[in-house]
Amino acid sequence: MILSNRFSEAPIYAAELHATQIRKGSGVRYIAHLLGTASIALEYGASEDEPIAALLHDAIANGGGPPTREAIRRRFGDTVTAIDRILIASSSVKLVSAADKLYNVRSILKYSRQSIRRYCLGTLQRQKRRFSLVLSFVSRSIPPS
Repeated sequence: MILSNRFSEAPIYAAELHATQIRKGSGVRYIAHLLGTASIALEYGASEDEPIAALLHDAIANGGGPPTREAIRRRFGDTVTAIDRILIASSSVKLVSAADKLYNVRSILKYSRQSIRRYCLGTLQRQKRRFSLVLSFVSRSIPPS
């Protein structure tokens, strides 16, 4: 499927709406989450409306409110707005919602691994220092044979 100019406008609009937002706990710009969610939707055979909705799925809730909802409806249509607001229980809603959840899980795993790695490296460095202190003490305490 060839995506239209309507799709091309969605990432730009999403980036404008979320320009100052950062993902909690990671420091990554919020647009990365939206692009990732749209990418997952496309990978699973989304129509054009579904990745647009994925790009805009947090715009209303993250401070845009009713004026942003109306702007999305005017710019991208009723279907995108309905998917975003989860007003219809369709396969489109399920796809965008699942893509959002999958992206969130991937982020949690990625940053959890980084946190665990930092913790382990820090622990190893502390243990190495302690071992060096113990070794130094023991070598001074044992008389030469």
